[in-house]
Amino acid sequence: MQNLQSCAAGLALLFCSAAVAAECVKPLAPCPDSPNCIATNDPLPDRRFPPLALKAGPDNWSNVMAAVQAFDRVEIIEEQAGYVHATITSMVFRFVDDLEVTLCEDGKQLAVRSSSRTGRWDLGVNLRRVETLVDRLRAHNMVR
Repeated sequence: MQNLQSCAAGLALLFCSAAVAAECVKPLAPCPDSPNCIATNDPLPDRRFPPLALKAGPDNWSNVMAAVQAFDRVEIIEEQAGYVHATITSMVFRFVDDLEVTLCEDGKQLAVRSSSRTGRWDLGVNLRRVETLVDRLRAHNMVR
């Protein structure tokens, strides 16, 4: 019984420390069980993307929105101050992917999630999408 309790405590510690929970405007949806998702809040290291440290700036959120809207075939599904959920449709097969971005830690961090809705593999599309978003934010000198 002692071993079972020790094991449970160890697993709880592992999962609680795997993805740092930050106070965000709106929590990101969890990734599905398939590997075609990347997110700041994912407990699996292979699918976790670090939160982005934002530099202070008056136009931060408008620059985030511009970076999201710059994707081809993007549709904004939900937007509120500090949170956006968009879908991006692939050109050839018309697959729909979700992209979420939210401000955390009083605007000092940005959390992201990009996930395919269908299939199991994304051939790295979601990671490249998040990296493209980061590159656009770096171009505006927004992230550290």
